[in-house]
Amino acid sequence: MKTPIESTIFEYKILGSKFIGLLFPCKTPLDFENLMEKTKKEYPKATHYCYAYIIGNNKKFSDDGEPNGTAGKPMLNILEKNETTNTLLIIVRYFGGTKLGAGRLERTYALVASSSISQGIYGEYIFGKEVEIELPYSLFDSLKKKMDVMGIDIKEKEFSSLVKLTCLVDDKIIDTFVSSLPYEAKCEIKNNVEFVRRER
Repeated sequence: MKTPIESTIFEYKILGSKFIGLLFPCKTPLDFENLMEKTKKEYPKATHYCYAYIIGNNKKFSDDGEPNGTAGKPMLNILEKNETTNTLLIIVRYFGGTKLGAGRLERTYALVASSSISQGIYGEYIFGKEVEIELPYSLFDSLKKKMDVMGIDIKEKEFSSLVKLTCLVDDKIIDTFVSSLPYEAKCEIKNNVEFVRRER
């Protein structure tokens, strides 16, 4: 499963109507309410604010006044097909005066949903630990290469008499990583953390 790590915007025009696809990371129903309120403030004269979201095991969608089944459900189907989670998709429509008909309208919402998702920037939620490491400068480059290969992110780094790193390490690989550190390195496993690792 993947989740957006930042919001993205996609715009599409057809027969005078403008559709704006807004893709957001969204972890809670409160996040959804806040993002929907923000969207309505940013696009105050829009005709429709259709949406679909998947938050954990919760799924919800709305046609917001469009013909039944032409907007929200196709949007949710696209979210499911792309195996997203903690994801909110809002499609804002400005009606241009020409009706599209139910079939074309449904295809348009599906197209905007697919395009919005395809240009999204995604990551994966990881359960792991913060790990603090101190080591000599001479060992930093080789350790950094190893961390890149293992997909370990550096949260903070400080260069003083030694290199001091705070890393975010997946629980699945933490034992392997710690045991592979050079003996000159000092290592302390700190807090449990949940973090998003960007797709590589």
